[in-house]
Amino acid sequence: MVSRNSPAFLPTMALLAAVGLWSSSFVGMKIALREVAPLTIIWMRLVCASIVVLPMLRRGMGANRKPGDWKWLLVVALFQPCLYFTLESYALQYTSASEAGTISATMPLMVAALAALFLGEKASVTMLAGLLLSCGGVAWLTLAGTPSPDGPNPALGNALECGAMVAAAGYTLALRKLEGRYGPWALTGLQSLAGFFWFLPGALFSGFPDFTDIAAIWPSMLAVVYMGVFVSLCAFWCYNYALAYLPAGRASAFINMIPVLCLILGWAVLDERLNALQYAACVVVLAGVCLSQELAPWKRGMQKA
Repeated sequence: MVSRNSPAFLPTMALLAAVGLWSSSFVGMKIALREVAPLTIIWMRLVCASIVVLPMLRRGMGANRKPGDWKWLLVVALFQPCLYFTLESYALQYTSASEAGTISATMPLMVAALAALFLGEKASVTMLAGLLLSCGGVAWLTLAGTPSPDGPNPALGNALECGAMVAAAGYTLALRKLEGRYGPWALTGLQSLAGFFWFLPGALFSGFPDFTDIAAIWPSMLAVVYMGVFVSLCAFWCYNYALAYLPAGRASAFINMIPVLCLILGWAVLDERLNALQYAACVVVLAGVCLSQELAPWKRGMQKA
């Protein structure tokens, strides 16, 4: 287990915070979509994030910048938030929050394979076994679930969510090319700024909600502000911070916790119900995450011996 004195403790806690915030974003997006168009939601949440982070942009620029970094910064911003948010916002129009969260667990396999190919990171047998186990749990979650009225076209929505996971995997790997040269605040601020301009035309085309009808739109607007400050800003800051200290494959394995948290939040906030098989599948997913992180109870016992 990662102790408080371990160098990996703070990055691990940051990853857990990011996963928790990202899990809540699926529920927040479903609430926001009740009154606001997808691209407008994303633009407004990035405006909220930019207001907070841009004054601190120069604080994390670092002294080791290289002339060619702008190319990788563009790639990072293109993958996340531009392509990722575009694909996921439309995915949640057609599929449920629980299914979208479940599909998000496919990202670690993409990252681990690509990191081994392009970054030279080694994927241990234990980590790969944990990833396969958790993905099996994800498949079980999908098969055990029932169609949701919030998911009118699950096939299309799930396909778009898979595309979002490809963008997220590309973002994770591209970010490693800038390791150590830019602080989390700088990267998060640059991403927010890029997303502001990327989504502005779509927001203008889609239109804005009727702000005079406060009684109808306040839940959606509260969800937008929450996603802008806590999800678009805090979650990405935590993830960017963690990636500076942990391998990309191991960091992304935490994504497998998102489907479990999405199911719990969907039940608590959106009144989505879990059945017995889904609870069992949640246990399998969590077991796979523990195994991939080499934190399983039997492994700790062997280390103590």
